[in-house]
Amino acid sequence: MNFKDWISYIMHRFANYIETPRVERKELKLQRKEKWSHRWFGLVPFSMKMYVNKQRHRINKKIRR
Repeated sequence: MNFKDWISYIMHRFANYIETPRVERKELKLQRKEKWSHRWFGLVPFSMKMYVNKQRHRINKKIRR
């Protein structure tokens, strides 16, 4: 990518940013935001949470019988 292509890319991105309303930009930012636990530790906390919930459900199912 030469300098001219890079400048046109940057200007296109900047123009797109300026043309979008502030409210839309904030909504897009909130949609992209990920939880801090996923960002720092990946999917390990999520998988552990799924495992614990599965065990709780299994235990509660046995107690109800």
